[in-house]
Amino acid sequence: TKRYTFKESAKIASAAVLSPIVDGSGIKNTLERRVIKCLEQKQGMAFRGKKVLLVCAVDRFGLAEALVEAGASTVFGDLLFGLGIPVPIHTLNGLSRLAAIVAPVITNFPISWFYPTGSKQTEFKPKFGGCFQEADIIAGDYHFIRRYMPLELPDKTIITNTVTSE
Repeated sequence: TKRYTFKESAKIASAAVLSPIVDGSGIKNTLERRVIKCLEQKQGMAFRGKKVLLVCAVDRFGLAEALVEAGASTVFGDLLFGLGIPVPIHTLNGLSRLAAIVAPVITNFPISWFYPTGSKQTEFKPKFGGCFQEADIIAGDYHFIRRYMPLELPDKTIITNTVTSE
């Protein structure tokens, strides 16, 4: 129910004079929320009971809510992949409580401390491979997924809106 903005991002956005600067949150909160229902209705994809790893749910809360609503058994990897803390989050309520405590502090630091930017987006640093292996579906920002995933992910479905020609 609360929006958290990195101070660094707000500073950049405030510099926009002639053209607006957007951060993708509108797309994340609308299209990502709708994609789950679309996949169910138009592609026949079932989420109920599926194990889903959403690598960073605070940044993609609409997707997180849609997955839970669809009946997926979710693991939110915000502490795992954002902070390197080996604690998976399993509920939206837990995610909201975490955000209320941690986000006001974290948003004061550079975003690059928590999210791969620039050339770091192509660095490969596998972490918490068991979470990837246990999941049927892996969702979220592909830069985060690629950075931390194991070398192989056979038989996994990936849901992302971060796509490259690769």
